[in-house]
Amino acid sequence: MTTHTMKMALASDEDMNVAYDLLGLLDTIERDYYPADENDEDAPTHLDVDDPAHLRVVYDRLKAIIDRRGSGALHRVIGGFSTVRYKKNQILDLTQDVVALHPRLTAALDAVAAQGNEVPVSVIRKWPDGFSDRLEHVWKDLIGFIPTYKLYDLQRVLAEFGFAMKVYEVPKPATAHCTCPACDDNTIHASDCALHNAPALPVGPCDCGVAADKPEGSV
Repeated sequence: MTTHTMKMALASDEDMNVAYDLLGLLDTIERDYYPADENDEDAPTHLDVDDPAHLRVVYDRLKAIIDRRGSGALHRVIGGFSTVRYKKNQILDLTQDVVALHPRLTAALDAVAAQGNEVPVSVIRKWPDGFSDRLEHVWKDLIGFIPTYKLYDLQRVLAEFGFAMKVYEVPKPATAHCTCPACDDNTIHASDCALHNAPALPVGPCDCGVAADKPEGSV
């Protein structure tokens, strides 16, 4: 099954004016008032629904409003608010009787105000129990395969969205070798040296030449 996504067009100021004018006309009809033009001083006060001339005026007023932007204006106004109100988008708090932001967004805004641009991911999304620990473990494994210069690119991208990521460059150890008793900072035997035979084979004397190169009397 193919899933298609689309974005709702944003209502313009002109679209909003059409919606408000239509609402004004509906309010007038609801109160049984004649939809008179502001310059029509001789217009009757009340609407007579049995008078074809009155009904024609209602139609003309309605048609004039629609013709300004077409029916698409109302689609953008109503559809836009429907998108904002959609429960899964978590934009509005639908438990309130007034227009209010979803608690997820108010928590994020509070975090921004308290911490500048550093917004904890936990504020944006509620992780299931134990998920954040698993995510951190996977992240640490993944981050080791990303070149340092790419980490700085990622840091810049996250900053554009209000997230802060600190990149630490850990210095490499001065000497890296195995931890067997035969090797130390001064003597590092080859991996195939007989001293490294265990546990598959008995440990033998050094045959990689390192022991022979040690100065006499050294440990």
